[in-house]
Amino acid sequence: MVDELLARLEKVKKVGNGKWQACCPVHGDKNPSMSIKEENDGKVLCYCFACGAKGDQVVRAVGLPISVLFSEESKLDNRNAWREKKLLEEKESDELFLRIYSAWEKAGKAIKLTDRKRHKQAKARLASINMILGIG
Repeated sequence: MVDELLARLEKVKKVGNGKWQACCPVHGDKNPSMSIKEENDGKVLCYCFACGAKGDQVVRAVGLPISVLFSEESKLDNRNAWREKKLLEEKESDELFLRIYSAWEKAGKAIKLTDRKRHKQAKARLASINMILGIG
């Protein structure tokens, strides 16, 4: 399954056994900042050190289903339940931050650049999570 993903990435470079670096499709990377690793069970892990994108965001950005990140052996019901729980936790955290940010705006608080960036990322991540979970 990793081959499908690697074929859609730019500037892919093998850096070890089952390990690659590539440009991140989520933020339009020009230099490889994303790490890709294929685990022994066939599971594919992705992480962008520039924007923080993870596997589900990466595969959506290149038009692949999230299933390419998992081999048949790792597609277990408890894995899906764990993933859904983690997505719901991320959703809750992002929604809380967005409410706080909105309160800052209404109060006329000067908002730091890092918080503006986090706001943008939280909105994008929340949209992705809602799409994955079939919400809204």
